[in-house]
Amino acid sequence: QIKGMPARYHSRSRDQHVIRPLIYCEESLIASFASGMAFPILPCSLCGSQPLAQRQTVKLLVDALPALSPNARQNLIGSMRDVRPSHLLDQRLRAAAGIHPVTGTPRARRAWTLRGWGPEEGEGGERGGEREEE
Repeated sequence: QIKGMPARYHSRSRDQHVIRPLIYCEESLIASFASGMAFPILPCSLCGSQPLAQRQTVKLLVDALPALSPNARQNLIGSMRDVRPSHLLDQRLRAAAGIHPVTGTPRARRAWTLRGWGPEEGEGGERGGEREEE
């Protein structure tokens, strides 16, 4: 699954808004700042103790990427900001976005508001063809 936790979201189960103000800061910079300010670091074994948790494995992978591409970390963050349902294989997501589940062509008016389908960007060809209206 492709998942990400946004900088702000609403937790329905707890009816709370979660705000992550340091989402774009590197962990090493946060640790360095916390150390310099003498902030107490509370131990947390929750993330590493969950069954099937991949946090440490993904962390190693992300830390190794800059050796292959210096901008890898920024590219990952940028790609999470620019998700295009038409480029993914999830047919349910495509249908919900007003895109044909198989071909990826726009079928509903809302699909034209998605990045990459606007007339100025022209991705996906002309605006003609069959479209269902909302």
